[in-house]
Amino acid sequence: MIRKLLIGATFLTALAGQALADEVARVEVNGRMVILNDDNSWEFASDTGATRPSNCTEIKSTVVPVSVCLDPDKWTLANLNGAEEHGFRHKEHDLYFLMITEKTVIEKPALKKAAITNAQSAAGLNKVNILKDDSASVGGYPFGHIIYNTLVDGIDITYDNYYTSFPDQGSLQLVIFTGAKEFDAAAPVISEVIAGMNVNQ
Repeated sequence: MIRKLLIGATFLTALAGQALADEVARVEVNGRMVILNDDNSWEFASDTGATRPSNCTEIKSTVVPVSVCLDPDKWTLANLNGAEEHGFRHKEHDLYFLMITEKTVIEKPALKKAAITNAQSAAGLNKVNILKDDSASVGGYPFGHIIYNTLVDGIDITYDNYYTSFPDQGSLQLVIFTGAKEFDAAAPVISEVIAGMNVNQ
């Protein structure tokens, strides 16, 4: 049922890996996210605590310098008739992953605003609830990150959106969505997707 929803030009990313020392802050250095720890050590932010799938098929964007490696035993192609360059459906969970690309370079604040505007349009009179609004590192590259949920056609859906742009190349939105009740259970699957992302700079 979720598959029938049109999400328009909404937006995906990574949960930060856990450091051995306690994390104090994150800063962006030369386009990469760096974790500062309380023991005066630092490290590049890992994509997630998950690892890249061992059985993996790489799917590249033809617009921006990114690719994702998905396990073909777990994922299949999905055509949601939206603005996505690539769309996928999980074979075991009611979970969808979209790679939305544009040749226009759109700065992160505008991408975030577009995501919320499109979600509100799809929700009609229902409220869009922003659950998380931060930044993240995907493939070592800085992304904006929002998680939000709303009712669309009576279905309570939660979206996990990562968005960024690449100078002189274009913009990227990574979107993973599922029913709100299934979202927490899908966290390991989402982490594996993010671990499979690669940014070629």
